[in-house]
Parts: sequence; C-alpha cells; structure tokens
Amino acid sequence: MAALNAMNYTSRWQNEDISNNKELIDLAKSSVNNTAYRYYGTGDMGGSPTISSVASLEKGMKSNGPVKIISSRSYQLFEDYLPFDKHPELPVYKGELLMDVHGTGCYTSQAAMKRFNRRNEQLGDAAERSSVMADFLGGVAYPAATLDESWKRFIWHQFHDDLTGTSIPKAYTFSWNDELIAQSRFADIIKTATGSVSQALDTKVKGTAVVVYNSLSSAHKDVVTANVPVAGKPSGVRVYNNKGKEMPAQLVSYATV
Repeated sequence: MAALNAMNYTSRWQNEDISNNKELIDLAKSSVNNTAYRYYGTGDMGGSPTISSVASLEKGMKSNGPVKIISSRSYQLFEDYLPFDKHPELPVYKGELLMDVHGTGCYTSQAAMKRFNRRNEQLGDAAERSSVMADFLGGVAYPAATLDESWKRFIWHQFHDDLTGTSIPKAYTFSWNDELIAQSRFADIIKTATGSVSQALDTKVKGTAVVVYNSLSSAHKDVVTANVPVAGKPSGVRVYNNKGKEMPAQLVSYATV
C-alpha cells in the first residue's frame, strides 16, 4: 500500500481554511476514492509545524468545505484500507517506482563512500571484539575513548544526503577524510589488540607461526593472505593448521631484502 502523491514535508499554510484549498481539492479528485494524503511541516530544519499551518488545519477540520480534513498519524490511511485484498478498486502497479526529480541514481553513485562506510562497519566491529579479548587476557586496556570517537567519526556521515550520494561533490572531500581516518584508527586498534592476544598463544611451531583473527561470532572458511619474512628465495610454501593438517596454499609473490 502506498500513497504516491503525498507532496513534500516543507509545505506551509497561511492561516486559511484548507477545506477549500484548490490544491487539496484537485489532489483528492485525482486520487483513488477521492482521498488525498498530504504532508506538511518545516522540513529538514527540525521543530514543529508553523503556527499558521496548525491554525489552517484546525480551521479546515471545523469547516464544511469540499474536502473533509482529517488530522491523524501517517499510517491511519493504510489501516483504513485493511485488509487490502478486500479493496479491488485500489490500482496495482508492477515495476520500479523511480523518483525522477530527486536523487535519481544516488544509491549507485559515490561508490567510494559506500565502500568506506561498509569497511568501517566491518573494521569497527572487529576492533571491538579484538579489544575485548586483549583486555580480558590482561594484554592492553580496552581503548574506549578511541573506539567511541572513531565510530562517531564515520557514523556521522550515515546521513540521507551524504552516504546515499546526493551531496555536492565538495562535501565528499570531507566525508572521505573522516572515513579514512576512522578506517586507519580501527586498523591500528586491531593490530595492537591481536598482537597482544597473539603473545598469549602457543606459537611454538617448526616453521613460521601465522595467527589468523576471525572477527565473526561463528566459524567460517575464507581465503587468507599473509606476508611472511623469508631469508631467501622460497622454493615452495606448505601451510598447516593448528592440528597439523596441511591446508591448500599458494605463493602469490615474494621479494628479497
């Protein structure tokens, strides 16, 4: 169920009897069952609707104009039509409902911003978990202040004109900066915490020990890439898990110092 022509939420009325408002009359005539659904308010500025708008609403509710004015919560119209299958007069639309005058393509624009945001969500969660383990084992103290600041730094941009891609290009020079700072700090926290936890592990093996940190709450299989220092040109690589079972491995590249 959808109201496709509710207009915008920045509309204001100037102390008038809106039951005689031509715009509302035309809107009702062009709608199903002569029913209009209308927003009004002050928009992104916040605060309550203007006094003149509220006065107009009260006048319209008390008047006997062509439009019957009902002031209610936004979902009331949909509840009035429940169950929907009992109202065959309601038209059915099949296809994409594209906003053709605002934000078209915004959900696929600014891909870098969306990538940075998702990466920070992953890194932030991983940093939290590794920090809890390190603190529990007595390695390093839980960096509450740094984590809090880093979370706020990138969550601040989860705003409908920022992360979505509808801000002006200039805004993203600031957004990307915050995202990359948060990403760097989360990565540093993970490196410090996992390093602390690694010191408490038994890493006495024949070859070079590699500690893999799984930040998820469940076991899973994935590809791991590790940079391992070697004395010379490697002739091959063999990797074993903690139980001594050989795992599939591939030498991607090497560099001699």
